[in-house]
Amino acid sequence: MCCTGFALTLYGLERYAEGEYHLRRALTGRGKALGPSAPETIDTLARLAEAIGEQGRWIEAEALAREAFRLGQSGARSRPW
Repeated sequence: MCCTGFALTLYGLERYAEGEYHLRRALTGRGKALGPSAPETIDTLARLAEAIGEQGRWIEAEALAREAFRLGQSGARSRPW
């Protein structure tokens, strides 16, 4: 998904609010296409948490990071490898 790469570029340029917008778009698209527990969706959620944290919105960032961790743990248990 193109939004993620562009969002990460903006993040690297410290343009966190713009990166957040594109990460949210990517998260919506990946959630619909791959499902909420797909590794790519969880990675995007974690990166969104980082971008929000960089803007000083700690409570929101922590909630998203915890959700990404929870989904990652659930997905890890369901994979056979």
